[in-house]
Amino acid sequence: PAQKQASDPAREEIDGKDVYWCSSEVTTTKYVCANTTTGKVYETLSDACLEVANGQTITLTSNVKSTNLNLNRNFTLDLNGYDIDLVASLLYVYPNYSVTIKGTGTINSNRSGAVVSNSGTLTIPNGVSIVNGVNTLA
Repeated sequence: PAQKQASDPAREEIDGKDVYWCSSEVTTTKYVCANTTTGKVYETLSDACLEVANGQTITLTSNVKSTNLNLNRNFTLDLNGYDIDLVASLLYVYPNYSVTIKGTGTINSNRSGAVVSNSGTLTIPNGVSIVNGVNTLA
């Protein structure tokens, strides 16, 4: 599908589907987040987390259902008013890395302790709700 830059405001709903206008092309691909440092958009949060560089920010552009999110960079995840549903999975911060989750939104999970920080640093300021808790492993 055509690339849509995060700065492109041309999105509308047609027949219940998100449609993105990219120059003269149209795609119904649902972008769920953007690296607001680089402007690149992603169809999955997992892909964005794999490509993010230290010091960059990933911003959600819609609610996300995700499998495991393995966070092994120093970056910021801005919920931007959206939610992450961890479907039988974990949000895992690797040792020696620092992740800040900011903005308003909720991280939901059907598992207890689905957000794990294993000797890494996880910063969650006010405005972010986590359903089923955070585990910290030493």
